Amino acid sequence: MSPQDHLPEDLLILGRSRVERNRHFALIPETTLLSKQFRELRPNSRLLFIYLAVRRKGKDASFAYSYREILRDSGMVFRTISRGIKQLAKAGFIEYEHGGLMLNHNIYYIDPGWLDVRK
Repeated sequence: MSPQDHLPEDLLILGRSRVERNRHFALIPETTLLSKQFRELRPNSRLLFIYLAVRRKGKDASFAYSYREILRDSGMVFRTISRGIKQLAKAGFIEYEHGGLMLNHNIYYIDPGWLDVRK
């Protein structure tokens, strides 16, 4: 058994002989991470932004993500997620639409300016 056998399967492992790539990742530019707006966010809101950025598929602007999925993926509690989403929207990082009772998920839109590495 190698030391890497106990690691989560989606973890990026760089070694001499192999590179295992995780299935989902987000490219968040340094300009975003060091921006005044990002630094003024609560720590959980920053983490939530990263989860949302990872969930976004490719360059698609909008995507569905239920609170249940966010709870499962992040380990945050409902109130923290709700507060974080509101803070991210107020700061201009995301926009969202409630999915309603039938859809059971929200539709999120991340402003591509925050994820554009060519700034």
